[in-house]
Parts: sequence; structure tokens; C-alpha cells
Amino acid sequence: MFSTREELLKELFSFEDEERADFNAKICGGKRKHLGVRIPVLRKIAKRETAIGTERFLSVLGDEYYEEAMLRGIAVMGAKIPFNEKEKAIFDYIPYVDNWALVDSPAATLKIRPKEENEYLLLVEDLIADDREFAVRTAFVILLDYYVKEEFLEYIFSTADNVPAERYNVSMAVAWLISVCAAKYPVQTENYLKRTKIDDLTYNRAVRKICDSFRADKQYKERLKLTRRKISSK
Repeated sequence: MFSTREELLKELFSFEDEERADFNAKICGGKRKHLGVRIPVLRKIAKRETAIGTERFLSVLGDEYYEEAMLRGIAVMGAKIPFNEKEKAIFDYIPYVDNWALVDSPAATLKIRPKEENEYLLLVEDLIADDREFAVRTAFVILLDYYVKEEFLEYIFSTADNVPAERYNVSMAVAWLISVCAAKYPVQTENYLKRTKIDDLTYNRAVRKICDSFRADKQYKERLKLTRRKISSK
């Protein structure tokens, strides 16, 4: 158990990997320093510390290192607390997010039981309504992690159509979501792509992700490649 931030940093520095830190800084971006600590290590630390108390652990975390922000996100998303408290904690976390990785890895820690699915769709809608780029990305990553099921496909497609995706981190999340839908439900997704209202750049990104996937067959990919849209240079 960490009593102080200094104790936390001592453990984080024991896992420092300068080569990985440089790599992470290049692919993630953001304003913070990187130590190169691997995500599985951070998950173990967060699990150990939050078992004692999530609020206590959050109070120890600073804001200097990427790993501290990641630990905050993992702790918040994985916290076993009532929905209304979880929603508030997630919104309190959003200001700490300044790159895609601080959305994607913590979101994978969120646990949504089948009986909670409709409740957590309220969180998705609130995140989209918030309109901050990384709040909206969080909504779409939650959808792709937990809601790519036949009964939610039309909800996913409607949401993708009705949320402006011009911002890069939102556009990439929407494209990723559509590619996951295509992998699991190729017919429904192909039919959706014939009528989708998403912008041209996001559409082409979705097609590219589908075509890069090993889960789509060659004929499917070839059909989708023919639908790629021309992007105006203006």
C-alpha cells in the first residue's frame, strides 16, 4: 500500500524502460513524461491498491507522468462502485486524458454485466453529449468493447451516424468500432455502410481497418474497397 506519491513513484521507477518510454511517447503523444512501464504491471498495481481503497489510491496519484494518469484511469474504470458514482468518477477522469491510450486501456477495465447494459448506455449518451473529444472517444470505445452484439447493432449504427466525427480521435474510434462490427456481423455492417451518413474520411478509415483485418474474407474486402470515397483536397 502506498502512503505517499513518493512511494508510488519509487515502484514505478523500478519498472522504468527508457526504450519503451520513447516508443510510447511517439505513438501516444500527450504532455506528460513517460517511464515505459508496461500496462500489465500498471494493472497489477491498480488492482492491488484499489482493493484497499480507490479514493485513497487516487489521492496519492500526481499528474506528472503518463503512468500516473493511466493508473488513475484504470482505477476509476475498474472501481466496484454504484453506477452514479462510477459515472461521476469517469467524468472527473476525462480532464486527465490527453491522448487515445488513456481512453482505450482504462476502458478495457470497465466491467459491464448484462443486466447493466442499458444503464451504461446512459453513460455513453452523457459522454457524447459532453462533446469533449476524449469524452466522445470514450463513448465509442465503450461501445466497441462491450456492445458489439446483434441486439445493439442498430443503436451503434445510429449513434455513429449522428455524432460528428471530424475530430481525429473520434473519427478513429468510430472507424475502429465499425470494423469490429464488420468482423462479427459482416452482412449487417455492409448493409449499414451502403446507407451510412458518416463523413468521407471516417468512412474510408473504417474500410481500411476492415481490409487490414484477418477476420474479413477476401471477397468482402474487395467489395468494400470499391466503395471508398474520394476526399476533396479543398
